[in-house]
Amino acid sequence: MYTLILQLKPVTLATAQAFLRSHGHLERDNSRWIFAVGLMNLNTLDPHQPDLVGVVVGMAPQGGAPIDGDTLELLYYCNIENRNASSILLGAAYRAAEGMGYERVVVYADKNDGGFSLLATAFHKERLVSNGRLWRWVKHINQKKRSG
Repeated sequence: MYTLILQLKPVTLATAQAFLRSHGHLERDNSRWIFAVGLMNLNTLDPHQPDLVGVVVGMAPQGGAPIDGDTLELLYYCNIENRNASSILLGAAYRAAEGMGYERVVVYADKNDGGFSLLATAFHKERLVSNGRLWRWVKHINQKKRSG
């Protein structure tokens, strides 16, 4: 049986964009991109060349969320069938947003997507957007925890 050994690594925005493009994601304005995190599979034939199997990009909002300096939008994708991979990426991006002082994180997902990774990382559905095609998911950062 093939075992995945997953590890988070920072990646360049160019690497993240190339990964997303290679998996059919639309081109997006990368002038608002702030950071990118990759999910690497270390269990490869060449231990010096781990496989990039997922990315999450944090950016200033583009999809209708307020551009207020307090909101971070996430774009993520995984190309492996692992029930934890997307949750690992979302959790890492949330912790980065928290460390950078953001107050809320938003993600847009197809309305037919079950959103299991988003639910597992405590995001909640806020409302339908894009003519009912996408759900906007939101997670607020606990301000009391940060200020205490």
